[in-house]
Amino acid sequence: MKRRAKQSAIATLVTACLVIAIANASPPPSGWQYTPPKAVAYKDPRTSITLYVESDGRHVAAIDADGRLLWVRNPYEEGGLHRVEGSTPVIVRIRQRPPPDADFAVFLQRHNFRADDKLVEIQFANSAFGVLDERTGDFVPVGAN
Repeated sequence: MKRRAKQSAIATLVTACLVIAIANASPPPSGWQYTPPKAVAYKDPRTSITLYVESDGRHVAAIDADGRLLWVRNPYEEGGLHRVEGSTPVIVRIRQRPPPDADFAVFLQRHNFRADDKLVEIQFANSAFGVLDERTGDFVPVGAN
């Protein structure tokens, strides 16, 4: 009987330690938790093209100043990025990309981008990011933070 009580006490202690450890665990790093998709819009002052992230958080549409749809693309899939379990491949930010330095220009040329392309940077909730050509919707992944 003593042995059974001792085993039960140890099991209770181990369970309590696990519950405390889980309760006190730090939150996951940014981008690892679920990020709900939302519509995002960005109007580039250089081109007057509006980039609109659709409500699924993955598709980007380009609309010119006259309201014409130029293209709709899915940069995450078309860029060959692969979803990591627990991450959310939704777009969370679009911003103007400054002109590339010499090294980055070479990288872009290897991916069929031109020096005069108007590029924007797209960042995903899972920390992946890349550049998108406003004219064509072509996307090339650059890295992850």
